[in-house]
Amino acid sequence: MHKKYMGLLCLVPFVLSACGEKADASCSSASAQALVSKILNEEAEKAAAEQKSTDGNSVFDISKVRSTLSQFKISIENIRTTKKDPDSTKQFCAGDLKVVVPVDVLSAAGKGRELAGANSVLQFVQDSGFELNANSLKKGIEYNVQPTDDKKKVFVELDNAKMLGAAVSGVAQSALLKPILEARKNEADAQAKAQQQEHDQQMQAQRQAALEQAKADNALANQAITELWKSIPEENRKILLEQQRAWIKKKDVDCRLEAASKTTDPTEKETLRLNCDTTATGQRINALRQN
Repeated sequence: MHKKYMGLLCLVPFVLSACGEKADASCSSASAQALVSKILNEEAEKAAAEQKSTDGNSVFDISKVRSTLSQFKISIENIRTTKKDPDSTKQFCAGDLKVVVPVDVLSAAGKGRELAGANSVLQFVQDSGFELNANSLKKGIEYNVQPTDDKKKVFVELDNAKMLGAAVSGVAQSALLKPILEARKNEADAQAKAQQQEHDQQMQAQRQAALEQAKADNALANQAITELWKSIPEENRKILLEQQRAWIKKKDVDCRLEAASKTTDPTEKETLRLNCDTTATGQRINALRQN
């Protein structure tokens, strides 16, 4: 795939002195390298601009994409002329593209991909055909350079420009995703926390309501056994007194153990103890009535 781009030397800041003079259209010329860099940046910007959210809006602010890409240092190493067209002034070139990514941007890209559930930056770079050494992306490239007839302008074509730009853009996009996904995660965490708090409050209200009911039931059971005890003739109460005291002690121990074995929540534990006490008291009432 080819991307054609025409560059005016007088528009390239570091070769302004070439304006009005003959352009250097060699493979290793500063103008050719600058145009390769410009092509790469434009393709990277386009790749980021193509990212749309479900509502059709752009995922990334193009100004932030441009700002991030401006931090990348693009250069071509080991430049060589592979062929010259005998019928034109076009030169075919090869070299090693080197893109130095700031360490903090590369780190942010790694975190962004992690938050997105994507593969690592290293794997992404390798899948894109690049090597990642420290914080430098490297890949062999081919391009061609040709001056206009008046020698004042230079045309550069970069092979696989779209693919190369997408790879560079992918690193920038991943870095820009980090704050976006962190904000979403924080929002989701806050929402989950609020939901959990609401659930906990509802559960606590239910536990409290169950405790109040258990207290009321237990109060009625104690009132019932007290009234029954008072109705038993005094002589019979004297006979049953030691038995009654033993029953009370056993009931208290058994109910506390039973409640403790089923929960650690203080409210639930007290509810279970009271319900156990109420049940045992009801059984004791039936037993006393049979005496």
